[in-house]
Amino acid sequence: MLNRIIRLQAVVEIVVNKTGDALGLIAKQNTKMRTALYQNRLALDKRNEENCTCPSS
Repeated sequence: MLNRIIRLQAVVEIVVNKTGDALGLIAKQNTKMRTALYQNRLALDKRNEENCTCPSS
């Protein structure tokens, strides 16, 4: 019985570590995606500003 508990503890520890690694990778990817979206937004804003046919004040 004790051996089963020890094995279960080892499996749980592995799962926890892998989950932590996966969450870290997701956070990195999220940061990269946010940066790309921000850069795209800046580019679109600049393009729209250059193509604006609005009367200037």
